[in-house]
Amino acid sequence: MSPADIRAMWLARASEGLPPKVEVGEHCRGIVAKYARFYQDHPDIYPWAGAAAFAVHQVGVALLLYEFEVFEGEVTNVAKDYKYPHGREVLFNDLNHMRKSANAFFAEIAWALEAYPAPDGGLAAIEAGTAGDALYDPLRRAFRLIDQGRPLLASPSTRASGQALIWEASIQIEYFAQAGVLQKFFASMDPKFDLFMTTFTLMNFEPYSFGFKLWKVTFFDLYMWTAGLPRVIRTLTLPNLGRLDHRWSWVTARVFPIWKKVMARDPDLLRNIAALISAGELTRQRRTNDAGS
Repeated sequence: MSPADIRAMWLARASEGLPPKVEVGEHCRGIVAKYARFYQDHPDIYPWAGAAAFAVHQVGVALLLYEFEVFEGEVTNVAKDYKYPHGREVLFNDLNHMRKSANAFFAEIAWALEAYPAPDGGLAAIEAGTAGDALYDPLRRAFRLIDQGRPLLASPSTRASGQALIWEASIQIEYFAQAGVLQKFFASMDPKFDLFMTTFTLMNFEPYSFGFKLWKVTFFDLYMWTAGLPRVIRTLTLPNLGRLDHRWSWVTARVFPIWKKVMARDPDLLRNIAALISAGELTRQRRTNDAGS
């Protein structure tokens, strides 16, 4: 099997039970549940998956506000203009950008999350699925770090070293996601949508749309105008979510440190992860019931 075939095989396993992509909001909610389940099942080795569940949840909240038209198995437009000032076509293009980026994000990473802990997978499956392609170098390095760190977790004397390796692996996975998968979507955003995303993007480690606990929230634009201002000055540009260096500064200086605190201190974390899983699995159950009626 080619590396692409190996990735496709594991992705098919990871995608089992997901609603079709044309069910836009439900599909995104299903992806969130998958990430949350990876974290719930393997919290010691997959802290990245927990953060990803909350991140994609933000996308899903936005997409669930709209209905989409489908033609011949493809999402083609929004059902109406929703009084969007720039028109229906622009609204669809912006939302479709978000939808495609979330789907690509899942396709390029979920296969590895599925493969590594599987009895017939392991590091060998990751090596085989990423062979010969420099794009996957950060992902390959990440799982090598996880494989080094995982046995160290068993002993109190080496647990901290194992956790450090796995945290570094999480950073590597995120860099692969941002630079290798998502950057092409950010780079091709419409300028008005880019400005909108720059102004309003946030990371909220709460599963409820209007639930804010300030210590669990970070705003991209606010960060760039405060702690991130030196980078703004060095790059001689306004804050721009579409720039990898601006976005990566926010992710490493704010998003991931907050997530680390959430994992260590939040008494509601397991309940919140379970809520994200339940939302996705309720969607699946509703579809099963509808199909049987």
